Amino acid sequence: MTEFLIGEERPLGIDVSKWQGRVNWAVIATHVPKILFCGIRASLGAGKVDEWFQHNWTESGSFEIYRSAYHLVIPGVPAQAQMDNFYRTAPEGGELPRVLDYEVIGSLGLPAAELLWDCAMIIAERDGIWPIVYSRFALINQNLLSWSEEQLNNVWWWLAQYLLAQELRGEHPGPPILPNRVDPKRVLIHQTADKLPGIGVESRSLDRDRWLWPEQHLHDFVRQLAGEETEEPVEPEIPPIAEGYPALIVEARRRGWDV
Repeated sequence: MTEFLIGEERPLGIDVSKWQGRVNWAVIATHVPKILFCGIRASLGAGKVDEWFQHNWTESGSFEIYRSAYHLVIPGVPAQAQMDNFYRTAPEGGELPRVLDYEVIGSLGLPAAELLWDCAMIIAERDGIWPIVYSRFALINQNLLSWSEEQLNNVWWWLAQYLLAQELRGEHPGPPILPNRVDPKRVLIHQTADKLPGIGVESRSLDRDRWLWPEQHLHDFVRQLAGEETEEPVEPEIPPIAEGYPALIVEARRRGWDV
């Protein structure tokens, strides 16, 4: 059995969009510790495209970094129109599954659970691979109650949980809190920080993400998606809590943080 990793043992990744400005992928590719994967925003809603996507996608493809294109799901816009925009912008989804970004969109609020599912189904049918859904455990628990356990465990998950990291002035030590009814084996990535110093970007800050399994699992996962044979991956156990973590969680929750 293999446990999810915590702390700096976890394979490192990043995610970028127009908010990072021009990205120097050569700098990212030579960073130590090595950045192994990245999410790159492609599109929003039915007609908007991230203005830096083509640059980021083309340049990142020159380096050994596993990539995933992601789409910000906008409330009230039909799933088919949104996914048509996504596929026009990013015909090739990358080495990792496509990502659906499910979060509150300002005054528009949160996309309906049915809309998110329709988007996921379109991707599964077109790619033959279920997408990764990026969200927070609290949003999943509160707003995807209409999803069955089977639906929750068809997609993969990328969990954002980093407010504690702002207090620690570093990355969230992990593990992330798992949403109700979600199998740990379907949780791949933890966003551990959103305001750490930039690496090869114009902006002052850059998100940090961690693959929750050992590095070999990441490589095997990508090879399996490409149809290559690999050893059967071992199932993860729920990870131990980092030393001092429970007290920090208690204090953070007292302050009303979604940590």
